[in-house]
This record gives sequence, structure tokens and C-alpha cells, in this order.
Amino acid sequence: LWEWCRVASVADANQIPPELWGVYSEEQNAEIETAWASGQPHVAVAVGIRTYEVLFRGAAEGRQVDRRFYKSRFVRRRAVAEQERDCALSAMLLSNGANPDGADGECAICCTEFADSPSIPVVTLPDCGHAFHGACVQQIADERGACPCCRAEVDWKAALRVAMGPRASGGVGPRG
Repeated sequence: LWEWCRVASVADANQIPPELWGVYSEEQNAEIETAWASGQPHVAVAVGIRTYEVLFRGAAEGRQVDRRFYKSRFVRRRAVAEQERDCALSAMLLSNGANPDGADGECAICCTEFADSPSIPVVTLPDCGHAFHGACVQQIADERGACPCCRAEVDWKAALRVAMGPRASGGVGPRG
């Protein structure tokens, strides 16, 4: 099971508590695992409109790198029983797909239905209610920009904290 650290500003992967690890989708897990198992040094993974490179280091870890924005975060491979793997993937789908505000909508940036991309966290802006994939709106959040739909001011830390959960407030956003 391949997981990504929800917080980008962590120095030691061994110090990351379990709740700060996110799970890649089943398709992304398959892509990453296939590349890792075949001995490739890295693999490209698409998340919304962004593409990351997962660089493998050692037997069970690596970095997810966004070369365009010069960001990276830890990734890890956990050996788990098939039942635990399926449980983790199902929980990820439920937590991201159960967004009542956006489950039936689409990302205003990439125009992909949230239901078609349940592995990508959804960020719903608290004041205006516009919703986006976290990966799609990351650059705007990093720049502390306004809502790309209505230009309303946004408290990105609060919006991303809600999307990722209260324990993930140590970084600016969901991925990258």
C-alpha cells in the first residue's frame, strides 16, 4: 500500500503519525507498485491536473516531487494484508467521496466530476462554497490567491484544514 504524507514540511518520515498519511488511489497504487517492483527509479503519477514524480529510495520509501513548483513530500510503501489494503482504499474513497457539498459536482478547474476522482481530496471554500480538487487549486492556495471562480478572498489554511482534516494543518495543502 503506497501512502503520501499530508504535510510537506516534515524532516523525518519516521516521526510522521499514522493520521498524517494519505492513501493513493487503487490505480495510482498499481502504477507506483508496478514501477517499484520492476526496479524503476521513479514513476509519474497524475493527480487531478498535476503530475508528480515518485522517486524511490530504499525498500519502502521515497519522495513525491513536483518539479514545476519545487515541492516534495514523503511517500512510503507499507506491506499490509490484502484485507487491510482493501479497507484502507475503501476508507479513502468514502472519506473523499462522502463530501456532501461536492459529491455531485465537478472541480471548477479541471472539470472532472468529483465522483469520478474520489481519491483526490476536495476543497470546498467556506465563504463562497466553490469546490475544487486539492491538487488543482494547490498553486492558488500556495500563492494565497482569491477564489478562481468569484475572486472572493480565501482563508486557505482553514479551507485546506477542513479538506485534509484538523491534524494536517502543518502544511499549506493536500499534495505537492
